[in-house]
Amino acid sequence: MSQNVAGVTLLAFGNGSPDIFSAIAGIRQNKTEMVIGGLIGGGIFTTTVVAGSIFLTQNFGMMKRPFLRDVGFYLVAAASAFYLFFSRHIYIYHAIAFVLLYLVYIIVVVASRYIHQKHLENNEKAAEAAASCEKAMKITGTKAADYDNPEAYGVVLTAFFKYSWEEDRRRNTLHHFCYDNDVFAISLPRIDEEAPPPSYDETQVKPFRSNSTCSPGCNYYQSEKCEKVPPSEPVNQWRDFLEKICPLNIQDWSKQSWMERGLDILKGPIMFPLMLTTPVVDYKSPRDNWCRILNCLHLVTGPAFITGAIGFGTTMIGGVFPVIILVLIISGIGAGLVYYFTRAEVAPRFHTAYAYIGFGVSVVWIYCIATEIVVLLQAVGVAFNLSESILGLTILAWGNCLLDFLSNLAVARKGFPRMGIAACFGAPFLTLLLGVGVPCIIELIGDGGAGMVLNYSPLTTILFSALTASLVSSVVVMIVCRFQTKRAYGIYLIGLYLTFLVIAVLKESKVF
Repeated sequence: MSQNVAGVTLLAFGNGSPDIFSAIAGIRQNKTEMVIGGLIGGGIFTTTVVAGSIFLTQNFGMMKRPFLRDVGFYLVAAASAFYLFFSRHIYIYHAIAFVLLYLVYIIVVVASRYIHQKHLENNEKAAEAAASCEKAMKITGTKAADYDNPEAYGVVLTAFFKYSWEEDRRRNTLHHFCYDNDVFAISLPRIDEEAPPPSYDETQVKPFRSNSTCSPGCNYYQSEKCEKVPPSEPVNQWRDFLEKICPLNIQDWSKQSWMERGLDILKGPIMFPLMLTTPVVDYKSPRDNWCRILNCLHLVTGPAFITGAIGFGTTMIGGVFPVIILVLIISGIGAGLVYYFTRAEVAPRFHTAYAYIGFGVSVVWIYCIATEIVVLLQAVGVAFNLSESILGLTILAWGNCLLDFLSNLAVARKGFPRMGIAACFGAPFLTLLLGVGVPCIIELIGDGGAGMVLNYSPLTTILFSALTASLVSSVVVMIVCRFQTKRAYGIYLIGLYLTFLVIAVLKESKVF
């Protein structure tokens, strides 16, 4: 799967998972006003406050085609959602249509990316046919050009993570790699004075075999084969297991401040069950984070947690045999086989499969947390006499969008504002489609065509009006300014959100 497709599927789902699972929990509890308040309120916050903050950082040129495409799809999705809530009914074919619109968006993204790449290839071929002096000045490869191109990695991917990965890779190439006894080195092409500059793709990472730890004086250019040296010392399995499940940072404990230690202690009760149930495959850790005892335990605790969390913990087969016991028996046999056929010193070939298990367990954890958040918001609403809509567009939306705000703004300040803006308009669109479509499909399967009643209030109209005003004004201003951003427009967007918030609070207070 290309990074483009992964960006608009798996990574988009991962970034929007809090919103989606909050929507699933809210729909199952018939809290549709809170759901739409969170989805639309989050979209308003992202397209105004987050986008406005990025516009304030610097002036830059927008990417025309991706921007117009994302805003256009988002307007269609918002109008469709408003129609459903205004009509107060949604049927399963409506929910399926939302998911299909998401699939159409993926097709458009992939197709446009393919056409764009073909256009670039044609331009490169034309440039190669030019004079040799021009060719000598040309830097080959397209990765440098794609570095600030949201088309290359999916517009909905929160760009900060890509930048962090690239920054980490650059930092590591300037130093040395050291994973246990595996030493990785950079092999750079020889650059002559008369030769053209090397391309981005010509830089290769090659391993250098060493039986000792790394040192700055290592010879980085000896090995040409990709080999790994297995650990020379056996692994103490129980010590490794205890270190893996310890929620405290024991290695850096003496270097931490009192505040960091206190934070670790507070996180301990939360991190401990996560470590016991969720396997993590980390290629930067020794043995790819393989721990024989813990990973075998994950095969038991993970399925057992999923079974209990989705409501089958007390279900009986035939009224006599608990489902949870059957799950424990099957998973226990699997764990025993894995323990018998693996070694503690070397990760097995199927270790990558644990990443998929971890993904499934993480999804269930997110769903459980989202359910508790919805319940807590209900309690807050009852205590302070607040409606579900106002809770959704404020507390729920702010909580879900906090990561987007920090990551998008951070990557914009690092010099990649177009990537941050692309995420501001692409991610809320997908969250709206999946946040309405997926929960309603789950709820409406097998209902016999009865459909679901949606709660509509005047505050819902204010929500959709503010989102439409934000999107339409962005399109108009960008066209007028020829897709050159202005800091003044960032101030306008933030002011638009504050105006919307004041109107929503006044409406909630029944001032008008």
